[in-house]
Amino acid sequence: NGRKATLSELGQGCEIYPSQIRFILKTVDLPQLNRTQTKSMPNQKQKDAIGNGLRLEIGDSDLGYFVGVGDHVVRDRRVKLIGLRERDKVPILENLGLGRGKVINYRLASQVYEAKDARFSKREICELLDTEMRVVNLTLTRRDEWEPQIIDRLKVIYANPNIDKPYRINLRS
Repeated sequence: NGRKATLSELGQGCEIYPSQIRFILKTVDLPQLNRTQTKSMPNQKQKDAIGNGLRLEIGDSDLGYFVGVGDHVVRDRRVKLIGLRERDKVPILENLGLGRGKVINYRLASQVYEAKDARFSKREICELLDTEMRVVNLTLTRRDEWEPQIIDRLKVIYANPNIDKPYRINLRS
């Protein structure tokens, strides 16, 4: 019909933020789309979940992932609710060295566990999450230790003591 899709529309159903869509398009040398307002406001469930998770040992990007918002939304809520602009240290599960793909955070571990439980192979998980085999292997090896940590945080974030899987819940509906 000749209508150009917005960045938000392109990312719908994929859990990809408009800024990430813009980066992907730029990376593959596709022309810039008309820039439209893509920022969506968090709903009350998401605001509550962010508030629940602000004092947990979890990074802003991880909390944003589990709540379904960008890390900038988490930072804005933290400043508004507790006045703390920056955290001293971003909590992670494992640091494998410097550089991209060298940190295992709560989001990545959760995604690895969800993919493994959905019967993806280790190779497929590496491709799906754009990470190295050693990261997937270590994450799966340490599952007995890390999964309970993720679940404990999700119980607080979602204010639900019945959480028994280390996966995020859709709070948009």
